[in-house]
Amino acid sequence: MSAHLVEVMLRPTGEFYVQVFSTAAGSRAWRADGLPQVVEADSPPESLGTTVLSALNRSMIGKFERSTPFDLPSQSPILAWAGVKTWSTYNRDCRVVQVRGEYEADPPVSVTLTPQARDRTGSYSPLLDLRRHDVHATDPGELGAAILRSMEDATA
Repeated sequence: MSAHLVEVMLRPTGEFYVQVFSTAAGSRAWRADGLPQVVEADSPPESLGTTVLSALNRSMIGKFERSTPFDLPSQSPILAWAGVKTWSTYNRDCRVVQVRGEYEADPPVSVTLTPQARDRTGSYSPLLDLRRHDVHATDPGELGAAILRSMEDATA
């Protein structure tokens, strides 16, 4: 089984940023892989689910060379793309749900949704209590609706 990781961020504007994460082989440190995809606020749940499934398939283990924390590439392209200078500004008033799948063949049969809580430093931590959900991911509309329900538990 191979792990795949995506974060869905609900922006204050109502739009969603879907961010792919990948990692080096043998590493447990995930890092952003490219720029987020944007799903408009008024899009149906099916659109969000389709975007997340596509993003999960782009997430990979072994994509990057193993590195130390001191030589990781800068994440500034994401900040520049968003038009902000700091991660604190980028994350302000946002809710995040982590979507994780463990599968070999596409598409995944199920994924785990973990709402995140934003702490006073501006970083996110998983809410691992009863708010974590395992959901079937075969239908994009059902997946999108489950992400929206999980987003209600996330804190900004």
